[in-house]
Amino acid sequence: MEARGWRCERQDDHFAQTAPDEEIMAAIALQGWVFVTQDKRIRRRAPEREALLEAGLSTFVIVSTANLSGEETANVLIRAEEGIFEIVRTVAGPFIYGIVKDGSMHEFEL
Repeated sequence: MEARGWRCERQDDHFAQTAPDEEIMAAIALQGWVFVTQDKRIRRRAPEREALLEAGLSTFVIVSTANLSGEETANVLIRAEEGIFEIVRTVAGPFIYGIVKDGSMHEFEL
């Protein structure tokens, strides 16, 4: 992804494995970063949903992750790249968009 001009930060490089999601999301928002996750249920769990809303976090969820390798997951993001950048430029957070294997996206209701 970095070869395409994406600046990517890995959660493990900044947070302990035991760090609560709420802490991670608040820190990501403070940095002005975009949150990309494969956790499809994040919008349904009250603590994470509230943290996302409170932080104003821009979030993309790769919803088609079953049996995807790291390379295949990266390819999903590449297929969605143009849409991701457009949304980040034009939509103020908080938001959650789901990304499917073909790179298409849909907004989840918060």
